[in-house]
Amino acid sequence: RAQEEFFKKNPIVDSLFDNPPGTLRTNMVEIRQDILQSVYDGSQTSGSEVTCGGHTAKSCSHCPQGHGASWCNRDCGWIDGTCKALFKAEQVMTSKGLWFEIVFDAAQDVEIVSLRMGGTVKPPACSGDSCKDKAPDESPDDEFAHALDDAELLFGQGQMELMGGEVGCRKYFKVRNIAGREVFWKSNNTRYVNAVKCIRISIPRAQQHPLILRAFEVRSSKAGYNNIASLAAAGFNIPPELDSRWSLKGAIHSQRMEEGDQWQEQHLEWVLLMSVALVSGAFAGVLGCLFPKQRNKR
Repeated sequence: RAQEEFFKKNPIVDSLFDNPPGTLRTNMVEIRQDILQSVYDGSQTSGSEVTCGGHTAKSCSHCPQGHGASWCNRDCGWIDGTCKALFKAEQVMTSKGLWFEIVFDAAQDVEIVSLRMGGTVKPPACSGDSCKDKAPDESPDDEFAHALDDAELLFGQGQMELMGGEVGCRKYFKVRNIAGREVFWKSNNTRYVNAVKCIRISIPRAQQHPLILRAFEVRSSKAGYNNIASLAAAGFNIPPELDSRWSLKGAIHSQRMEEGDQWQEQHLEWVLLMSVALVSGAFAGVLGCLFPKQRNKR
């Protein structure tokens, strides 16, 4: 009971992803980029009204109107108990060389990238009190498999001005191939990929199914500090020791990175020294075997 009361007063906050500010863009035609942007940062769609299924609304959050998941369709989907925007693209089945990407306002040190694609389980065909005695329908919907089957995750660095005043990246490098409904990439050895300006999903060939993008999430090196700041801005009382703990964590992380680099340098020096010693010893042994034989011949 005590734990239940604690969590009522202290809601659990998702601190894994901080989604640094940036602009979503794509080379797909006849695509609403405001919906793509909303998938990333939850911003309100700035274009025309969204289609909820049998009606329209100014945003996905206004679709249910008290009716739950059954009034959240088409441009929107029922995710984690709320109606959110879905980025849908059928042209991935007929075109190649397509892409969509996030261009950060400022270069980021990236640790994790997560993509969620495809449909979900079917929402309950009821609403309000009528759902109390009805078992939930856990069968997949008709769009469950609408995910990429052959794509690439690319990181971009260096800013470049593009036509129309847009900003892109000067160069890209491939991180990994991606496929399936859930994509989760994490950097190795707790080290971040530094100075990432763009994260691009490249679709080099036509896909087997249309694309539905439910979530595009990024964790940067600032995730812990941003979450503390957001909680404080929301009115939560942040203990001073917690804030200092994050600062200490960052300092310890930087110190360990420096110590690790120093250890690698010392280890490399030791390996080189031992290699020289072994080669010298082997060379001396060969000479020692050759000269006695020449004396015996004389």
